Amino acid sequence: MGKGMFKLRLGKMEKLQEIIVAEIEDDALLGYDVLVNKSGKPADILLSREIIMLEGYEIPCISKAKCSEARRVTVAEDINIPGNSEALVDVFVNRIEWDDDLSGDFLIEPNQAFKEGYPLIMAATMVDINRSPTCKVRLMNPFSQDVDLRRDAEIGVAERIERVVSVLATTENNPNENEPVSVRRIQLNQVNTRPVVGRSFDEANENEVPGHLKDLYAKSTEGKTLKKGVLLQGY
Repeated sequence: MGKGMFKLRLGKMEKLQEIIVAEIEDDALLGYDVLVNKSGKPADILLSREIIMLEGYEIPCISKAKCSEARRVTVAEDINIPGNSEALVDVFVNRIEWDDDLSGDFLIEPNQAFKEGYPLIMAATMVDINRSPTCKVRLMNPFSQDVDLRRDAEIGVAERIERVVSVLATTENNPNENEPVSVRRIQLNQVNTRPVVGRSFDEANENEVPGHLKDLYAKSTEGKTLKKGVLLQGY
């Protein structure tokens, strides 16, 4: 149809731009690059400050969404948890496309909706989402009534753990298994193994006993040898 000069406003900045207008019969979504300086160079997008620098102007850049590290944890299949029992439940952890290139260690914990909506207790569990399609969490039903969990019910959140300090074993130790692993019991209370140092007493003369203690000394030395009596004097 032709071309013309159009006024564009970006924040506080206004600029005239020549735009070609054409008649298009088919439905289409057209885009136009307005982030170009007069010199033909692209504008600077500073995501850390959430602004766009265009010809010396700062244009606010509002982000619509931010990536969250917290992942939804949902039940993999219907399960019934009997009263006064524990159960291992298969769950799905929400994944993103680049999870295979990163560490798969996540910590699963119950969310607020699970705590308020189910009479169950969930243990915090460390899982590796890259090891299998589903992960397992341990749930306990401390009451006498059975509890049903439906598929796709959201019961927790998972957060990535950047570094695991140490892991003893992936399963509980069983002495009947022929595996070179064992769980070492750590003694928390320390036993005092320092040798007892004997105390030596000075020998003293009977005349050195104070007057108010002579009667007590006489009763204490009855039936004792002379050496023991001398030691009592020194004590």
